[in-house]
Amino acid sequence: DAPPPPPPGALAEAPPLISDLPVGARLLSAMVQGYRDHQLRLWADAWFPGPNGGFCRRDKVGLKIDVAKPAYKLVFQPNGDGAAAAASAQVLTPFHSLAAVAVHHAPRDGETLYGVAGTMQDTAGGGARAEQITFLPPGDAWLGAALRCARDPAQCGAHEAQLANALPPDLARKCDAFRLGAAEALAGRRAPREGSDLVVALGTVFAAWLPEGAADPRALDPFLQRMDRLRAPSLRAPAPPARGQRQGPGPRATAP
Repeated sequence: DAPPPPPPGALAEAPPLISDLPVGARLLSAMVQGYRDHQLRLWADAWFPGPNGGFCRRDKVGLKIDVAKPAYKLVFQPNGDGAAAAASAQVLTPFHSLAAVAVHHAPRDGETLYGVAGTMQDTAGGGARAEQITFLPPGDAWLGAALRCARDPAQCGAHEAQLANALPPDLARKCDAFRLGAAEALAGRRAPREGSDLVVALGTVFAAWLPEGAADPRALDPFLQRMDRLRAPSLRAPAPPARGQRQGPGPRATAP
């Protein structure tokens, strides 16, 4: 049955960013991990009626469970300066952990689910073992925006630059304006009291992934205006020449 509608005046519940498998299926999948035969061991009664009126002993029962499990791949090469990892570089997760059984089924085909690990250890073959994984909003846009807010795409590795440059022009411009404001704050060119507006402006950059009304749409305007003023002269449109003034050197007449 469909869930009941929200009461009048209540905010509609926003759909989750990540569409995962049901919790029960994830728990069963976590229980069978670590066993080569992928069976769930259930402890049975010590004694149960057997043939010819006797009793037989049975300690446990093995149940074969086949639940989908994710396969993670490394995105960036370790110490590769933002270069893409090899397609065969697998990421291992700890057994019996929820990260190892989180299967995102995106509403759109081909939508990638990225994750950031708290600790990673390189393994043979160019892969890694990851723990304390935090999943990011699905798709390339969120990760590309985060990378562009942190570094200029011109200074990134090839794969980082590819993600950052694939953003829509409006979102890319917002990321550049925030990065400029953050760089000025780190360099001490912004007053300490102005640090809080960076947090509000960051919410404007990622407003598409926040609940409606959670971000101030005008918070980033001062950063955008300052970025336009500080742009390199080569990126600005040339100023029109004044009346009666030539633009640049003109041709000169020479005596024969």
